[in-house]
Amino acid sequence: MHANTYQRRHTGSELALGQLYQNTGRKREASAFTKLEYEVQRFTLFADVQGRTVAFDYSGSVPLGTLDWQFFNPKAGVSFAATDRATLYYSLGRTGREPTRNDLFGGSDDLLADADGKALLTSPKAEYVLDQELGLRYRRTGLELGVNAYYMDFKNEIVLNGKFGPNGLALTNNVKSSVRTGLEATARWQASRHFFLLNNSAFNYSRIREQSEKFRPVLTPALILNQEATYQAGPWAFTLNGRYQSRSFIDFANSATIGEYALLNARVQFSTCHYQLTAFANNLTDTKYFNNGSVELDGTRKYFVQAPRNYYLSFQYIF
Repeated sequence: MHANTYQRRHTGSELALGQLYQNTGRKREASAFTKLEYEVQRFTLFADVQGRTVAFDYSGSVPLGTLDWQFFNPKAGVSFAATDRATLYYSLGRTGREPTRNDLFGGSDDLLADADGKALLTSPKAEYVLDQELGLRYRRTGLELGVNAYYMDFKNEIVLNGKFGPNGLALTNNVKSSVRTGLEATARWQASRHFFLLNNSAFNYSRIREQSEKFRPVLTPALILNQEATYQAGPWAFTLNGRYQSRSFIDFANSATIGEYALLNARVQFSTCHYQLTAFANNLTDTKYFNNGSVELDGTRKYFVQAPRNYYLSFQYIF
């Protein structure tokens, strides 16, 4: 079981005008969680459930009554040990979550009012998702593989809308219906005593449906690949890392995009029982790329330009 209360006062001021506003937000949460597991020969049945209650109170210039949400989050599944090395599994679960203060206030630090003086809330609905997952785990000496297929059916999903609020944080909208489905794969292979290969890959097909329109969610690339190769000899480790990300959209109209890009990074690490020194070299090919962006009301597109080739050192001391 878990319970907590959080309170924070927000104040806005300007040098010439002085204090512009002051408000206080309070959030209370309580939850309980339990899990059951039962083994029958090669099968393992499992189930867990969480109950949560959340309340948000606000005191400011605009009146707002207490907002509260209750969630019942169950999950159940089964795994099957097909062999001593391979395990199949399936799970089904439903989860809900409440909007954040930034979601509710549309990126404003002080709650705004509509023409009638009532609180102007932008994404007040809770999000719910029905998640199904089917996967395989395989392990033998020197090799670990994992494949996971998922299908997530959302109701009132809280999604990025490609805009940024007055506080500089990304804004969201509730969308009535959306689907995210895809495949995730991981592999770790110890090719020899000193050489390791690691791969993480993800492919997804995601769509939002609003009335008769269907479009892709913001900042959701269809394909992400991460490949890492490490050579280790004594206290030294030399690593090359490659990342590929396909294009993604930064607006609901799916007209503005972040182009696909590929990066190559490297690091050299020296470790002992008491300290670790690591040298990083990022974006070795000096690729020009963006990882975020937005579209202004007048159609102007703005992108977050990422760092060119760069280097830095990290030192850790272990007591």
